[in-house]
Amino acid sequence: MGILKIKRGAKPNEYPLPVTTAEMHYRGWDEIDILIVTGDSYIDHPFMEAALVGRVLENAGFRVGILPQPDWQTPEAFTTLGKPNLFYLITAGNSDSMAANYTASRTRQKEEIYSIKGAVGLRPDRASIVYSHRAREGGQGVPVVLFGLEASQRRLAHYDFWQDAVRRPILFDAKADMVIYGPPEKTVVELAQRVKEGEKVKEIKNLHGTAFRQKKISGDILELPGFESICQERKAFDESFSRYAENYFSPVPTLTAQKTGDWYLTLTPPPPPLETKAVDTFYDLPYTRKPHPLYEGEYIPIASILEQTIVAVRGCAAPPLVCPSAFHFRGMMEARSLDSIKKEAEKIASADNFTGSLFIVGGNAAKKSGVLYDLEKELDGNWSFRKWARREGHLASQMELREALETIEKVDSVYLYGIYNSELTQGLPSHSAEAINTSRLPFEAKKEKSKNPSELFLAFISCCERQSLGRRSEPYFIPSLVVGRPGVETADAVELALLLRRRKQRVDKVFEFLPLPLSFATTRFFTGLDPLTGEPVYVPSRTAEKKIHGAILKHYEPENQERVRRALMAIRRKDLIGKGPEALVDYSTSSPSGNRSERPAEQRISGQNKMPRKPALGPDNPRYPFRKRWE
Repeated sequence: MGILKIKRGAKPNEYPLPVTTAEMHYRGWDEIDILIVTGDSYIDHPFMEAALVGRVLENAGFRVGILPQPDWQTPEAFTTLGKPNLFYLITAGNSDSMAANYTASRTRQKEEIYSIKGAVGLRPDRASIVYSHRAREGGQGVPVVLFGLEASQRRLAHYDFWQDAVRRPILFDAKADMVIYGPPEKTVVELAQRVKEGEKVKEIKNLHGTAFRQKKISGDILELPGFESICQERKAFDESFSRYAENYFSPVPTLTAQKTGDWYLTLTPPPPPLETKAVDTFYDLPYTRKPHPLYEGEYIPIASILEQTIVAVRGCAAPPLVCPSAFHFRGMMEARSLDSIKKEAEKIASADNFTGSLFIVGGNAAKKSGVLYDLEKELDGNWSFRKWARREGHLASQMELREALETIEKVDSVYLYGIYNSELTQGLPSHSAEAINTSRLPFEAKKEKSKNPSELFLAFISCCERQSLGRRSEPYFIPSLVVGRPGVETADAVELALLLRRRKQRVDKVFEFLPLPLSFATTRFFTGLDPLTGEPVYVPSRTAEKKIHGAILKHYEPENQERVRRALMAIRRKDLIGKGPEALVDYSTSSPSGNRSERPAEQRISGQNKMPRKPALGPDNPRYPFRKRWE
């Protein structure tokens, strides 16, 4: 472990936030106002939410300390910097702690990119809850406030994939005083100012973007089905999700409440999006962009990437039906100005260890407002795929951003990272922060009045190619696909594989769908119903089916070919087996004719159709993944 080395003439804010009492004393502090507890290692980079919030609070005049990955076995670890004057601010980190510790197959992860040496286990399971309990014990009366992705996505009663059950809102399990959901910077600063002026956290009921408990509700408030009812009936779960989503994504959301036991969880409306100027101030603060000296000599997998990474846009422009983080960002994009991004890029390029590559998260030049939807075209409370408004010109602005950064000295290449989701409008997709050099494309289910996944992918590529004509450099695509999403069948995977084959492209990586709390896809996965229509939807829940879809997308790999042959015969696509130009795999050496009858019965794939169709629900239906849950 290293120590912080003090440079002569340097200002205190040019160093990372203090993690030890010695660093506090260097700043002239005997105590701190707010202690941020995080499940990540402390990297002083704006991509890390704990560092970003800490720097914003510091800039607002508060004394902030950080406690990264503390020992959660003892409450004493939560008082190493003393008890904070105002409150504890707790986050599980940049990801949900269960997703960080476990795979989509519920096995232990092999590496944790935010931890020292990639070690798994330095962040506890359900970290927000564990940290909150220890802070309660150690702080002895100091208020506890939760923020971050885990707390935000679990703010309501939610389905937990790893426990395979409905859990209470995280505020009740953590026994915290408040949950801040969504991008927290503005809300946290306002909360800190009000607490500093004498208000108590438990008494603050009108701060946007917060959730709290109360015994009674009154007035104009949307009451959702209670925790007990959604545990017992899947239709109640579906109704609760739909009603909350319709209110949450409306232009003027209202107060929402959900009964849990004898209490009500109350959520205030989300805060409005920040303007570009305000976002610039957050990212222009003096981050060191490196791990804290505490980790000197230690390897943190993500640290080397972050040194050359710029956050250009945060949020998601995709429709809420397809974005897994829609209920965190509210389907909005908060973007930086091109000048701010270029200034950061020049600083990175001037470093001695700069390799010549820049990685841009989001990839939008921020020429327009940070709001996804056009306020002149109100959504009328409809959050469906068909009526979700779009932002124009995303791709052009991303291309301009890339070209502007490539003019900086020493910059050889620019990679735009993000998640692409498409919404068809007049035959062309609108884009979220898609990657141009590297695209991670969710393999989406078919939707009403929309094209299938292969057509969406082709439309996206065609649009990119048209926009890049005559420009200095052309994009290339290395698609990474997500398999196993509800509504996607084997026939869809085959069509996408055929498209990639025709374009002579190969899949870089295949990810298995992970049902994170509070998302449209997870609701479909859990209930087997579409929240928009209430109709049954096909759920490829078995691991074997997901592996089949992944094998089809990587049909060219020798170890996948026998599995692909069986899948093609199961959906009656024997025309894709053999020597023809459209063939995905060759005949089996043991079965030249590819005769289906020669395959053992146990090798046949159950629940696959020639054409996608809606399953009939019932206790004997093997296609419904949780048929026993609702009996």
